[in-house]
Amino acid sequence: SNVLKTPSRTNSLAYKGPSMPFCAVHGNVESGHLVTLTCHSERGSPTPTYTWIRVDQDKTKTPVMGNTDPTIGSLYFRNISQFEFGEYRCSASNAVGSATCTVELNHGMGNIYSNMSSTANQRWPLPLDLNTSLLSPRNTFLRMSPWRKIMV
Repeated sequence: SNVLKTPSRTNSLAYKGPSMPFCAVHGNVESGHLVTLTCHSERGSPTPTYTWIRVDQDKTKTPVMGNTDPTIGSLYFRNISQFEFGEYRCSASNAVGSATCTVELNHGMGNIYSNMSSTANQRWPLPLDLNTSLLSPRNTFLRMSPWRKIMV
């Protein structure tokens, strides 16, 4: 008789917190235009979900409601006005950890792709990816442990 044998498989699940997300501004940041903020984390298991908050000048953090898609990390402004300009922070999170990126939304910006500010709440080394073509010549990075400033 013919017997079909298949190799046994062992599926193992490796849970990992989200990798450092990448924030971007898409569209013409002029009053009345469509603008989309995107946030994407390359890795994470289970798959991360995304939430956006607005950080006001007085550092008040306000959750952004409506016009968001938590599964893909997009925040939509269908008819942007000066009242939406400011700092926005995206958090990619899952059961293991979270990581954030921050982007500034200002009048007159075109498509901007940056990792202006990123933090992670995890217990293993994380890379810091930085596109320096969009940053001023002097930036400050603070390594949290041990406390040490690195100037570039």
